[in-house]
Amino acid sequence: MRKEKMKCRRCANIDKALLIAQSIETFLNENPDQFQVFYNSEHSTATIRLDDLIATIAKLKPLPTILLPKYFERSTKRNIYPIAMTNAMRMLCSTFKWTFSDKPASLDIAFNQTQVQANPSNKKTQCKCSVESIYFTVVRGKTCPLCNGISPFVPTASRISDVIPSSTLPTTSNENNNTGQSHTVENSSRVLRDITNSLRPPLCLAARPNNAELSLITRTNNMLSNFVVSYFFKILQANFPNILYQEFLFDFVKREGGWSQFVQFSRQEGHSINFLEQLRNCQSTCIVPICQSLHWTLLVRKYVGQSWIIYYIDSILQGSEDRMNQWSAIFNDNDLFSGTWIKLKIIPQTELECGARVCLLGLCFALSMLNAKQTGRQLERVQDLAARSRLLVSRICTDGNWSHQGWLNSIIGTPQPIITGP
Repeated sequence: MRKEKMKCRRCANIDKALLIAQSIETFLNENPDQFQVFYNSEHSTATIRLDDLIATIAKLKPLPTILLPKYFERSTKRNIYPIAMTNAMRMLCSTFKWTFSDKPASLDIAFNQTQVQANPSNKKTQCKCSVESIYFTVVRGKTCPLCNGISPFVPTASRISDVIPSSTLPTTSNENNNTGQSHTVENSSRVLRDITNSLRPPLCLAARPNNAELSLITRTNNMLSNFVVSYFFKILQANFPNILYQEFLFDFVKREGGWSQFVQFSRQEGHSINFLEQLRNCQSTCIVPICQSLHWTLLVRKYVGQSWIIYYIDSILQGSEDRMNQWSAIFNDNDLFSGTWIKLKIIPQTELECGARVCLLGLCFALSMLNAKQTGRQLERVQDLAARSRLLVSRICTDGNWSHQGWLNSIIGTPQPIITGP
């Protein structure tokens, strides 16, 4: 939990990302030969892959001291690079006018918008040198020694100087005050958008798993990863307004020590505010997939009759009672996550299809107009439920969108998805 007068975790990560991006840009400015190798290795790619960009950065010699070895490695349960490093790569993509994602995050949009504002019209023409010798500098006003044109690239510090107040903009330790690089801010009332709570089109924001991982979904005894399960529920949330899903919610709640601590931390940090507000909506059905000890279980919180019900769904009978007691203790709450806990009886799994079953059951209990017992009976009639579950997840995740499942008509009917933005 954040201490008083201390920066929140999100702001600390943004500050670190700015330092990383500026140190890399300063290095490339001071080493033109390495800049050419760096730029030419990436510029021809339509969409930059994070792994490729980080691998290219790792080849810089010597690396800026701020770049620690751990920044180049995927880690944690989510198998991701450090957040500060990922954000720094987004900033570099904005600097060099590269596309980082077909579905840009708010951070990409903010930096791309400020790039136009930070690069006003200038009497000098841009550098006309070929791609192999294109000019880059972090010093404003400095021109290309070959064609006397200005650099077509706007460095990170210059690009965001009209968004973040100068007193809060971190500076690299080797910054020279005589470089001509100005951090003066004329309009300090404008601040960087809140990248957690800003309004977005209803798009699926989760990263699509790679084709190799998607191809394994239908393989027997292959346990689905966090990435696949999360992507599946992100697609459902993007298509059906009553489905409420927060990625890795269980992990965040457990990390903070329980639901009450998670809510308190989120409100202090300004995270997940819309999600917490939607929990009060009687029309919302909250889906919480949980992966612990190599097994997937599921919570579905739904308003039934005149009260909230929290369905616990577990496809392994042994130990299920203990698991439900653990999860109910972690989510213990009399307000936002209140409800009567009910353990549903379902068909036990026949192989390692618990992840696929969680996806299927989350879909059915969220969209079904039947009561829980009737939904369970209909599912009992489905032959080869393991294979059907895997095919369902594979089709939706591969397509990246909801598609009608005729064999589920008796349970969910023909729900109409909302029309998502481009």
